[in-house]
Amino acid sequence: MTRFFLFLGLCFLLSTSSAQDDPLFADQTLTVDNLDDPSLANFLRPHMENSQFIMVGEQHFIQEVGMVTKTVYELAEGFGYHTLCIENDALMAAQISRMAAADDPAGAARDFHKQFPFTVAFYENDEDYDLLSHVVKSGGTLWGIDQTLMSQFRFNYSYLIEHTKSEAFAEKLQEQLDIATAAYEEAMRDKRFQAVYYFKYNQALNEELLELAQTEEEKEIIFQLGKTKEIYDYNLGGQYYLNNEVRGQLMKSNFMRYYRAAQEDEAMPKVVFKLGASHTYRGLTPTRIYDISNLATELANMNGQRSLHIKVLGISGTNNIGFPFAPESKTEFDNTEDFPQEIQDWLEGLEADKYAVLNLEPLRQKARSYSTEMQKLMFAHDIFILVRDAQPLTTF
Repeated sequence: MTRFFLFLGLCFLLSTSSAQDDPLFADQTLTVDNLDDPSLANFLRPHMENSQFIMVGEQHFIQEVGMVTKTVYELAEGFGYHTLCIENDALMAAQISRMAAADDPAGAARDFHKQFPFTVAFYENDEDYDLLSHVVKSGGTLWGIDQTLMSQFRFNYSYLIEHTKSEAFAEKLQEQLDIATAAYEEAMRDKRFQAVYYFKYNQALNEELLELAQTEEEKEIIFQLGKTKEIYDYNLGGQYYLNNEVRGQLMKSNFMRYYRAAQEDEAMPKVVFKLGASHTYRGLTPTRIYDISNLATELANMNGQRSLHIKVLGISGTNNIGFPFAPESKTEFDNTEDFPQEIQDWLEGLEADKYAVLNLEPLRQKARSYSTEMQKLMFAHDIFILVRDAQPLTTF
């Protein structure tokens, strides 16, 4: 019996692949120093054929993600894509579209930041407007499917005041805008997170504003404020599963509203997504939910198409910190030890080019010979892009 178990153990060791001696890894690998290298386009294009959705899962706050997404989007345009879905709400996506259409998009975004600082999730920086302006100026559209940002109330109130025809609604909104502005000033002056207006918003106020709202747009904006309060409250209360599950369901609902409207013009809209990496997993995500990416997978399959899932992370480098009260605005990082051992081994054997690209799909045929973590990666995503010496965004 002992010999039998020793035999099984030996078989397991012999069958477990390391990236350095696995020809399959080598065959599916590409390294490039520049994203305009033709070999990268040749690598990516076949994966875009017969696709309806492309999910770009990002490490937030590094320059290269927007650059990779722009490369992906430009290639996808050749396959009929003309929509970019981003991690903002619909009202902010419309505002980002207006800024991206300006002669100086980053300049317009900086001006907006001066008026409503810390209001735009992820896009208060110079570099990402290369991507965003390309989408808008090439005739594409932006869809914003996420919850409203916690610090966005002032902008939403200002927008509603400007556009509503209801005096009673405008009066109540102005009252709340004044409170929100004072709360923001107090929070920034005292560097106290708990002073922000979000903590003053509650269900009773949400219902009062819904009663005063007149149009469908007004009601939708207020409804979204109520959902964002619910979602953040789950997070702050330590109810992390509900925080992620309710947020994921909201993203799906918001996406389908855009999708059904787009179907009035085309039967099968195609969409590139740029979202945090946890939102782009096929199947169960690390937050233990079936997120928007899983909806995209199933929807594409039902349409006889596929979804393409690309994960983009820095190997090491510097990124920004998204919290305004942090003592430092940037921090160095090294993700190496978080990668499956096979990826760590693979990186050691590569040329030191800026971008390392791995096609994960063919690895699935021998999935059992890889570690559990590697198996999770190869079934959740199709392509893995790693960035050396990642650079922080130039924030406003």
